Amino acid sequence: PEQNHELNKCVVDVFLDRRLTRDDGRGLGQGILDNREVISTFKILFESRHKIADRSAQTGYPTLLAHHLSIEFLYPLHIFNSLASKIFFNELKLFPKPSLFPSDYHLVNLRTLSNNNYNTVQHRPSKSIALILRRFAYDCDENYDKLFHFEQPIFEYFFEVNQIESIEQTSLSLRYRKQKLNSTAKLDVPFAEIVTYKLRLIE
Repeated sequence: PEQNHELNKCVVDVFLDRRLTRDDGRGLGQGILDNREVISTFKILFESRHKIADRSAQTGYPTLLAHHLSIEFLYPLHIFNSLASKIFFNELKLFPKPSLFPSDYHLVNLRTLSNNNYNTVQHRPSKSIALILRRFAYDCDENYDKLFHFEQPIFEYFFEVNQIESIEQTSLSLRYRKQKLNSTAKLDVPFAEIVTYKLRLIE
């Protein structure tokens, strides 16, 4: 949803962006006949808060519980099982630590980068990996927060040490290097920010 608000008691208005068969940049004031029917699903979370919200605050944030339910709804988990019986000895071992992320971190993306070698017939992924993390800005509540863990992760939680050749913190586009890190460095993501890392694996 684009926006929602409650003007009347027990009535919530939800605004949705329209879906068109041909998206040609038409304005909201123009008449259209190619609206697409979209089935939308919503979840409403009722939280029992133990402290009164600050009405004078200019901004407000969801609780960690609301963030987690939203992520679960927007990014459902799909598990793919391999039927191959062959064992690959050089396979990448990910996430050796069971409880990987603190509860206010979100894994936006983890993917291999292009090797920029378009002349070869055989296409193989490069040894460079992009790791993009987001940190939630949330409304603190002791009764919720004590249910989550906040141990700050290090790169060894993602990969085994003998697999990492180099680590760089980069711009969001991965084009500009900010600083060089090591495998024991903590992944320090500021509140309400996104941080990108570029990792080079050992050949």
